[in-house]
Amino acid sequence: GPALTIAHQHLRSLPQPAKRREQRRRQRDGHSVLRSSDQSHGVAMSRIGGSVVDSKRVFVTGSTTGLGLEAAKMLAEAGHQVVLHARSKERSRTAEAALPGGSAAVIGDLSVLSETVAVAEHATKHGPFDAVIHNAGIYQPGSRRQVTVDGLEQTFQVNVLGPYVLTALIPVPTG
Repeated sequence: GPALTIAHQHLRSLPQPAKRREQRRRQRDGHSVLRSSDQSHGVAMSRIGGSVVDSKRVFVTGSTTGLGLEAAKMLAEAGHQVVLHARSKERSRTAEAALPGGSAAVIGDLSVLSETVAVAEHATKHGPFDAVIHNAGIYQPGSRRQVTVDGLEQTFQVNVLGPYVLTALIPVPTG
């Protein structure tokens, strides 16, 4: 879908593998991704390879495994502030362990509408966000139609309604 295309385009604009390896080496050696206390204009600053760059705040849904976790790792390595999303506390702990540079984790199951609203409210406390990557989704080929507690088809609720509700409820950054 469009969100995946935008996320893919953004990921392609990130540093190439050799550059990422160099960034990880520098970070291990204490030279990269040093947060500054400068929070002017709501933008944190990062030092990457000796130069100061604007750090963006990004919320990544479905960031406990797979592409979501890899996107979160790449963004964090590039010096951005990443807020993770997990369906459960257990999955959140796994993601936080894999990405110690994540600034926070929001927990909520997007197959439950009230939890989706709570995810938006909790995420808003960690914003404003420069970008939201709607990575959470389900795909169950050949399975029987499953209806959520809200009476909606599960795939529709998680893959379509969830991102829509989050987009509608998470404020757009100003300035």
